[in-house]
Amino acid sequence: MKRLPFARWTQRLNLAQRMSIAFCTIVLVVLIALVASFSAFYSNQVEKAVNENISQVAVINAKTISSQFERMEIFLDALGSRSSGLHEVLLAYDGTLASCIATFESAKALVAQYADVAIQPITYQYHASLFVNPAYPLSGRLSEIYMDRAPIGGTWVFADTNVREEDWFQLAAASPNTNVWFARMENPGTIYVARCIQYYAYVDEQIELVSPGTMLIEIGSAWVAQSVDFSSMAGDALFFLTDIEGNILYSQDAQNQGKSFESIAGSTLEALALADQPILFHGAEYIAEVTRCNASIWLVTLVPSMELGDDIWRMNSALFSLAALFLLLGAVLIFMFSRQITSPILRLARHMREHELAPIPPLQSAQYEDGDIQVLYQSYNELVERIQRSTKEQVAAIQREKLLELNLLQMQINPHFLCNALNSISCVTMLRNETDIADAATALASFLRYNISPVEADVTLQREIEMTENYIEIQNFLHPDFVFIQFEVELDAQQYLLPKMLLQPLIENCVKYAQRDGCIEIMVSAYTIDGHLRIAIEDNGTGCDVDAINQTLMQDPYANGAHGFGIRNVHQRIVLKFGEAYGLHYCLSETGGVIVRMDLPIRLATEHNVML
Repeated sequence: MKRLPFARWTQRLNLAQRMSIAFCTIVLVVLIALVASFSAFYSNQVEKAVNENISQVAVINAKTISSQFERMEIFLDALGSRSSGLHEVLLAYDGTLASCIATFESAKALVAQYADVAIQPITYQYHASLFVNPAYPLSGRLSEIYMDRAPIGGTWVFADTNVREEDWFQLAAASPNTNVWFARMENPGTIYVARCIQYYAYVDEQIELVSPGTMLIEIGSAWVAQSVDFSSMAGDALFFLTDIEGNILYSQDAQNQGKSFESIAGSTLEALALADQPILFHGAEYIAEVTRCNASIWLVTLVPSMELGDDIWRMNSALFSLAALFLLLGAVLIFMFSRQITSPILRLARHMREHELAPIPPLQSAQYEDGDIQVLYQSYNELVERIQRSTKEQVAAIQREKLLELNLLQMQINPHFLCNALNSISCVTMLRNETDIADAATALASFLRYNISPVEADVTLQREIEMTENYIEIQNFLHPDFVFIQFEVELDAQQYLLPKMLLQPLIENCVKYAQRDGCIEIMVSAYTIDGHLRIAIEDNGTGCDVDAINQTLMQDPYANGAHGFGIRNVHQRIVLKFGEAYGLHYCLSETGGVIVRMDLPIRLATEHNVML
């Protein structure tokens, strides 16, 4: 694997330099994290303070604007009340021209009386028009006399003939006694409010619901800009007055009046009120605040976030400059301390390199009597002593192993001598026609030769069964008709491999401990189950404590005082070779005897892994 360029470069540096780079990196990361955290905290606090200021100013401006609009709504409420007498004034018309003029002037004067009190203190740029309901006879005469007369200012009275199809009129008619605020794109600089007047009045000595007409007030919007105050805010703030639908009633840019706020800002009032991030407006970022003036009008305030960003940038620049200064000073101090730390370690490394091919002597550390360096030197010397001691022990073990190999070779002489002697005895007894003795001697010789073969060699199940049959033949020679054994082995299972000397110790255990009057019957079966080979050995004894035997299988077969050496040896050999999933397990049979199950992996015999 190729090393990265940075890794190759660091390999050229000494330990002190690498430690300095590592410590400086850690310090740099910590400083960056601290600066970033403080910057984020500072930015959040500044933004929070600015947002609170914007919200406070917007609330003050909304209250100021709301108070002015409330005066206009008070005017409409007063004019549309029973006490105004508007219904009675309109009923005074008797059909004559003189009466028409007199009634017209009376209605106009009545409207002006209320308007002068409520609207005139706000602005002189207003016009209040009363559009008389056709239910009043005066309405038809007004459409004849004053049809083409356009008022310049103040108040006027019209018939509603020419405005019935307009949207504002229909909206007002649909919701009597409700103020309808709107603006017109064709008439920028003017705010409109309409109201269909309805109230209960005496008609023929009965109280009935009357509707004298619809009021339309046109107000010059210049006073709105004079009512708001953004002196405490940095930059050029923008503000809009909208109705509840988001239609713009007033904007510094008169061309926006009558448009929807969503069409020019790309966001609805609801989304803007929920937004916690600056918005884009005409390519610039603004902090937005939506404030309610009254039930019908909203104030939208947009403050440029550029000044806020400049303050944060200046603060961040100062913080990073200070962090760089601390990093420079820290790097110098870290390099000085790292030299003091690495000097004794480098001395230790040089000592080890000088004695790579020779016995390593202990390293004197008297000059480092304190601190972790002393512990390091002591640990090094202890390691040297352990290595020297381990080397001596390995040499002694090799010598003992060679001696054991010689003893094993010497011990093999006697078994081979016995096998040859038994074969000679078998030949003599055959000549004398003593076939039972000859068969026993042959079986014993074959059994001994099988036992002295290499332990690590595997055998087929068929070969293991043959040796088991030799063992049973020897037992029946010593004790005629003492043991009867039967094998039920699947045809394919006969060629499966297993370690040698697995069946005989288990069969011997049955012969020794199966308590039974008469012949001992043993059934050996071999079959495949769940992907592995199972060998089951069942006797016809009277049973035993199988739980205790299963516990015995877990013990060390070479432990002092341990019982059941043979079966534990078999179990441990299987576990060591194949793993914990395999081994022996004892249980009781349905007839009261003992069953031992042996699970082994399925392995097929080849010319390389089987002992014939």
